[in-house]
Amino acid sequence: NRFSSFSMPVYNPAQYAAASQPLPISGYMTGNWYDPAHSGEGIQVEVGELTNSGNGIFPRFITIAWYTYDSAGIPYWLFGSGTFNAGDKTAAVTLAYESGGGFAGSSGAATAKLWGTFNVQFADCNTMRFNYQSASGLPTGVPTGSGSKTWQRLSQMNGLTCQ
Repeated sequence: NRFSSFSMPVYNPAQYAAASQPLPISGYMTGNWYDPAHSGEGIQVEVGELTNSGNGIFPRFITIAWYTYDSAGIPYWLFGSGTFNAGDKTAAVTLAYESGGGFAGSSGAATAKLWGTFNVQFADCNTMRFNYQSASGLPTGVPTGSGSKTWQRLSQMNGLTCQ
């Protein structure tokens, strides 16, 4: 039997400053996110790569579908997407709302209109933080506001377990 002896320094969090920073955004963040305190509301996130732009660079994208409610409690959906570079820890998304459509395409085509901005980061594999800001001058009845939220993961893509 042989024994080895070694000295291990005491853990010093100051030596690991990156441990408290958000994760780089990747496909592992794809899934559904929610705040358990707000039943029925959620955000669906998809992260992927766009096709080759011809220079060997594959830009990344993030798509956000925010299922929320207006001031009368009627479901309201906001959608948007944005691009970012590999390794980025935050992404900016322009959100839009749709109007003029009908169930299952039974009436005219829906029209997208600017709602505002959404900035997202992932503190860890199960925590999403975002800031949102509605645009000024939105029509009456369109939900408005700004703020910051921290939500948790509800689901993830099969085979893409973030660790």
